[in-house]
Amino acid sequence: MLSALIKNETALVFKKPAEIFQPIIFGLITITLFVLAIGVDKTILSAVAAAVVWVIALLAILLSSDRLFYSDFEDGTLEQQQLAACSFITIIGVKLLVHWLFIVLPLIIICPIYAQLLFLQDQSVLTLVITLLLGTPSVVLFSALGSALTLSLKRGSLLLGLITTPLYVPVLIISISAIQAAQQQLNYSGQLALLLAMTLVSVLVCLPAITAALRLNN
Repeated sequence: MLSALIKNETALVFKKPAEIFQPIIFGLITITLFVLAIGVDKTILSAVAAAVVWVIALLAILLSSDRLFYSDFEDGTLEQQQLAACSFITIIGVKLLVHWLFIVLPLIIICPIYAQLLFLQDQSVLTLVITLLLGTPSVVLFSALGSALTLSLKRGSLLLGLITTPLYVPVLIISISAIQAAQQQLNYSGQLALLLAMTLVSVLVCLPAITAALRLNN
């Protein structure tokens, strides 16, 4: 049953290949505009590179999550999933896992190129990738919670940003702290442990909240 769910969600993702490339293209456009605005000053760009890449990742996830459940809500799939033999929370968990694997992970893979374009120090690139791998799952869950809460609203995009942005802040601060520690050759294992803990806690807290919000909106 679980493998069938994963295959089904994967097939749905590949029916809209533009959604896979949209975050990557968004990142390239944002970096290009940022460099044009700041200028090619290696000192300035390298100082803000990690923050810029992380903000790009946060905004890309927010944009991709805007209509995460909308098509299923419109065609009645969500209602049918609640009546399925498999638990509803498992179905939503698989959907979010596939979303992270095919929408967010490609962005993370391309992020070292973004970092090089912004002259981020080589020893910090690996730390950047690790923080993205540990931090973005919780960001996806926060975004999915906001999407579920605003699902039935006609103009929920603005409200989605207002709900989720404060939840992004701790992840962003901890991640940048880890990267700065790496740049100064300091131990940053504590920050990584915090990111992992936040992801685990968000799975336990956000996933039931998302399913509850979807049930209320159906």
